[in-house]
Amino acid sequence: MGSLGTLPDPLDINDRTDTTITAADEIVYADATDSAAIKKDTVQGILDLAVVADNAITLAKMASGTDGNIISYDASGDPVAIATGSDGMVLTSAGAGAQPAFEALPSSGKVLQVVNTQTGAFASGTTVMPDDSATPPQISEGNEFMTLAITPANSSNKLLIQVILYGCNSSGGQVVNCALFQDSTANALAVDGKYQTQTNEKLSNYVITYYMAAGTTSATTFKVRAGSGSGTMLFNGSSGANLDHGGAIKSGITIWEIAA
Repeated sequence: MGSLGTLPDPLDINDRTDTTITAADEIVYADATDSAAIKKDTVQGILDLAVVADNAITLAKMASGTDGNIISYDASGDPVAIATGSDGMVLTSAGAGAQPAFEALPSSGKVLQVVNTQTGAFASGTTVMPDDSATPPQISEGNEFMTLAITPANSSNKLLIQVILYGCNSSGGQVVNCALFQDSTANALAVDGKYQTQTNEKLSNYVITYYMAAGTTSATTFKVRAGSGSGTMLFNGSSGANLDHGGAIKSGITIWEIAA
């Protein structure tokens, strides 16, 4: 066998007739001076196809994609692009073994609107409100102190109503009731009551929280009335004095509309 001269062109790959080359295929060369074949290295050995190091692939070397898509994996473990959702959608999990997806936020549970009224003005009234412990409360009388209207977006939506009223009675030994009404309905939706032991007792706070189906898409008005069996009812004050204290004491109604 003669000496190996200039590296010749490759002649064959394992005498195969197909054109597919893999990293394991062997390159075969012919000697420059005789016909003896010299088996060289594998394709991987010749080309030095080393395993790609960690963090070696830059963004510039990655395949192009669609703006907004994210990369996940399919059931076979192969990478796959998750289609971009519309504006306002969120990416949600479909559980183990499934690809995530962009979906619209659920409408249920959303607060659609909030309305509020509040006042720190002193007021008084003499209309009585009986101490009626019936369930549901049958109270219909009382001094109407505050009202608030709301127009629901859907009759199936829910209304969360909160009332805070500061008041007392000019006479001792009375049960003072605060009640919530709707439109022209005679009976109260809910009542909070406290027993007053002294004349011109200091202010008490009455709190009502009521949750209900809207039942309409028309404007509906909620009313707050308060009173007791006798005497004069005083709101936001005591003994004729306004105890607003520069806005620190305010009675109010707040209504939240919540999507069904």
